Amino acid sequence: MDELKALYRTTSDHFRCVNPDVNHYRDGAKLPPPARLDISQYPGHSNVYVLRYDSDGNELTDTWHDDVQSAMEQCAFEFGVEAWDWEEL
Repeated sequence: MDELKALYRTTSDHFRCVNPDVNHYRDGAKLPPPARLDISQYPGHSNVYVLRYDSDGNELTDTWHDDVQSAMEQCAFEFGVEAWDWEEL
């Protein structure tokens, strides 16, 4: 399988809020807010993933989205990240 490629990145420095109504879990434990977000994609695919990382660069979780726009909209909803907060990689 092809390797997932990061397209866009932002960090918690750009988070304007953390939506208390959105939570992510792993093994039944609530995860802390991430330190970094990447929007990534497999080559040849139109859908993307938002990968959430801790401050040590470990992946916390990911979510699937139809396209980059919907991924950015989800991050705006969860963290208040605006389109100009993303670095294109």
